[in-house]
Amino acid sequence: TIATQGAPTWMPGAPAIFSIIVFLCIGVSIAGNESAQRYGRQRIVTWAMGAAAVLSLITGLSGELSVPLAILCILLWNAAIYLDSSALTAGTVQAAAPGMRGATMGLHSMCGYTGAFLGPLGAGIALDFAGANQVLGWFLAFGHLAPITLLGLIVVRHLGRAG
Repeated sequence: TIATQGAPTWMPGAPAIFSIIVFLCIGVSIAGNESAQRYGRQRIVTWAMGAAAVLSLITGLSGELSVPLAILCILLWNAAIYLDSSALTAGTVQAAAPGMRGATMGLHSMCGYTGAFLGPLGAGIALDFAGANQVLGWFLAFGHLAPITLLGLIVVRHLGRAG
């Protein structure tokens, strides 16, 4: 719907919407680490990554239904992504050997930025392959992140048991 008809005139533009989402998600990130301290890092990270995987699939389909629903799904999906951010970073610092914290955080950041580069690239490839005006294109653009997120969850859980 959004790709073919555009957003309703009453809505702010995409930059404003995404700015609002990012600012809201900063608070979600902080709340995620606070929750991890209270309820357990593994529980919060598992829940957040599982939710992010499911929400990436739902978000890919939501644009066909309605613009407000798509924006809500994008907000929830981003919140799930941000929810474990601080918890993962704090866990990385805690798990690092005292003399290797800087190198460990460098690797941690490199992995995050690599994902931030490859995710949109994969979305673009999916849209080129299936079509930006097709439900399948948007489902693949968002949905290709679900198995990657779940793979990340498996890796994080394995590393958590190894440490």
